[in-house]
Amino acid sequence: MKNFLNCKNPALWVTATVAAACVIPVVLTLRSPKRKAKDILDCQLSVKEIAYQAPFYSFTYIPDQAPTYQFLSDQQLFVKDDFLTKDYSKEWRSLGTMELVKLTEANFDDLFFTGQDRLFSRIRRKNLNTWQLDISGDPDSIFYYLMQQKNGDVYLAYGYRTDGQNNLDSRGCIVRWLFLMNADEIQVISKD
Repeated sequence: MKNFLNCKNPALWVTATVAAACVIPVVLTLRSPKRKAKDILDCQLSVKEIAYQAPFYSFTYIPDQAPTYQFLSDQQLFVKDDFLTKDYSKEWRSLGTMELVKLTEANFDDLFFTGQDRLFSRIRRKNLNTWQLDISGDPDSIFYYLMQQKNGDVYLAYGYRTDGQNNLDSRGCIVRWLFLMNADEIQVISKD
């Protein structure tokens, strides 16, 4: 060890250290980068995968049957081909304006009824932005969450307020579906 530290040729070690200091950052930046969250405003959202379905309902979706959504820059949410409301038209229908909210355990994790608690907790922790929409005047008291994850994934939750209260922390609220969405940029649709 003593001979190593008392080397007569320090230029070799200095050169090797500088070369390593230059190569390591280059290698780290060339490895596969993480996906960054893209802007989901003005996107068409189609169902890629059904991450969750409430277990006590008989009707289920498959991704090809599920409605298609559009989320515009003014935070309007539109839907097309909604099987549940018997709206099979090819026209876009406005659901309303979404509002930014913060996800908590009470207003998100507790709305699911399965043993997949870790999945919902992970989605909440890795969330970047969430928008909420309550469908006013709807007899089923439907609500939506549109969740943009830090890694770029987009989820859409569709649920009900079964107790008639306007509080998502209420025990009477449930999420019926949680969809993993494909977000594709669109030409802005006409609101007429």
